[in-house]
Formats: sequence, C-alpha cells, structure tokens
Amino acid sequence: MAIFNTGLVKVLDTGTGEWSGGRGVLGGGSGPVDSASAATIEYITIASTGDTSDFGDLNQPGAYKASCSDGSRGIWAGREYDGAGNEIDYITISTPSNSADFGNLTRSTKRAAGVSDGKKGVFAGGFDGTSHQDTIDYINIASTGDATDFGDLNTAISALGGVSNGTRGIYGGGSDGSSSVDTIQYIVIATTSNTTDFGDLTVARQYFSATGSATRGVFGGGYDVVAGLMDTIDYITMDTTGDATDFGDLSVIRGMAGAVSNLTRGVFTGGYNSSWQLINVMEYITIASTGDATDFGDLNWGGARHSPHGCSGD
Repeated sequence: MAIFNTGLVKVLDTGTGEWSGGRGVLGGGSGPVDSASAATIEYITIASTGDTSDFGDLNQPGAYKASCSDGSRGIWAGREYDGAGNEIDYITISTPSNSADFGNLTRSTKRAAGVSDGKKGVFAGGFDGTSHQDTIDYINIASTGDATDFGDLNTAISALGGVSNGTRGIYGGGSDGSSSVDTIQYIVIATTSNTTDFGDLTVARQYFSATGSATRGVFGGGYDVVAGLMDTIDYITMDTTGDATDFGDLSVIRGMAGAVSNLTRGVFTGGYNSSWQLINVMEYITIASTGDATDFGDLNWGGARHSPHGCSGD
C-alpha cells in the first residue's frame, strides 16, 4: 500500500479475547522520513484517549505489514522496504522494546492481512512486486519458526483487510490487480483450508483498516481507483454470513491507515487524507454501536505516515 495499502492494515481486537488486549501497538509504515517511520513502534491505551508513546523499533522496518496477536505477543509479517519481504518480527506487548526475529513467511509479500485465534497467526494474500497472491500461511504465535501453508484465498488479492472473532478469520476487499473488490471470505482458524464466501462489503475498496470485537468486524476508510479515498465505515456480524451494513463515517477521509481494538473500541490511525497528504490523526468508534468516529489523539513518535499496522494485547 505507497499511495496504496495498509488498508490492509489488518489488525486485531482487544479485550477478553486471547487475540487481543487493552494496549494497541502500531508498527512501521512510511512517512516523510521513511527510514525512521518505517522502523517505529509506538503504543496507546485503547480505553483512554491521547497521543502515542514510544515502544521501540522493528527489527525489519517497512510498510504494508500484516499483523496479529495472541494477546501477549504482537506479530508483524512481510513488508515493503526495498521490495517485498518474508520476514516475521515479534514483540512482547506488555514490555516496550525492539522487536525480535520470529522466522519467515512461505513467500515474500507486502499488502497481506493477518488474523489470529489466540494461538495461530494466519496471513493471507498480498503482492510480491509482480503478482497478486492467493496464498494463506500460518504460524504458532507462542513459538518461533517459519510459517506453514494453510490454504488459499478464493482469488489472488492484495491490500485486503483481516479481522477475527477468535474462531473465524475474515478477509474483506482488496485489489485483484485490475480493480477493487467487495468480496468478503472466511476461514475457521483452527482448521487449515481454503476460504469460503461470506458476503460483500457495502462498497468495493482496498487499502482500508479492519478491526472489531468478539462479534463484529468493522472496516474503515479505503481507496478505489475510481471513487478515490473514502470515509466509509461498514460492519459484519462475524459468526453469521451476509453482506456488510453501514456503520457511519470516519471524521477524516483516509486510506492506508492502521487499526487496533480492545473488543470495545476500534481505533483508526494515520494514512492518507483526501488531498493525499500523510496524516497523524487517530480516531475511534464504539464497536457495539453505530455512528461516526471521534478524535482520539495523534501518532507521536513515528509522526504522520501511512500503513502503521497494529495489534493489541496486555
């Protein structure tokens, strides 16, 4: 996602789920001082409001990373930085520090999406610089090591968003290389397999942010080559199937943003605004209700940038 993705920003929930927690951690991205912003890790307390605090630095800097968590460890996989990468980094979310090497994905990729059930981290889709990918691979988050094949998406897609309810991993939207897609598809994370159709987003888009609770998945912002950048927020009920429903609007039109959640609040971070300017603005929603987003604070340590992918835990 440079003028494109994080949208994927994929991300995680927080709260009572094993795959989540009260601290939201944002890693990497791309900004005016790329080498600095691409390595930055910073964090927020999701239940409050305010600017980010410094956490440390990524072992492998970059933008368009896929991320997930088991509530204790935060994971970033793949990257765009001098091409696509296959590296996986991890942190202990409760302890600010630099990230450490975890292992490697089965392929080099950027603009993929990650989900977790609190045990497995599952990374889907992406772009290797030449081709869009349908690959899904996974890791066991509590250990370290290389990823293993999980299955395939129903079509090769990058710049998609991912969200989990702790059982299902749900991937929505993205780009198939010629246009934005509105498709939503899902897996049962405990069982390796290909994806199954879930329904459709309210509008086709890529480079959006995904967050949610134990019941709802929420998709905010995004980009389409025809419609441009968006302020759309829509949502699904994850344990059913069906099309997304309108939730409200972001206060700032944005694409290629990041997102984190504590299962109660979802927070959208950074990205590009309607003038294609990098922004540091964060805003939040209450996931169980519907309505427009509200100001949270600003990205502080990494500054204005796109693709600050997030995860959460305690």
